[in-house]
Amino acid sequence: MENKSEIDNVVDELLELIPILFIMSDKFVTACINSKYQLHWSLAHLTPAVQMFDLRTEEQKAEDSFRTFCKSIYSPRGTVLYEFIVSVIKLYYDNTHTKIHLE
Repeated sequence: MENKSEIDNVVDELLELIPILFIMSDKFVTACINSKYQLHWSLAHLTPAVQMFDLRTEEQKAEDSFRTFCKSIYSPRGTVLYEFIVSVIKLYYDNTHTKIHLE
């Protein structure tokens, strides 16, 4: 991964493999916090006044938060993001026993 513009493509591919509902689950949040990076991932909580006008679904909000989170952990050569994505795939497999086929 040579630049930040590639993050969107990588996250798009990850979200095609891993359902957003899994990423929204308590198991996923706990695993992030307990990971070696101690990533304090959480869904963005908007102020009540802003929430009234936010017509997106909870899944759309979570996806946007996840994308922002992935951009925030970008590092030179994408090492942290790459290791995070590998851990997400492993966690999904460990919890669902669903194999993911990467092309």
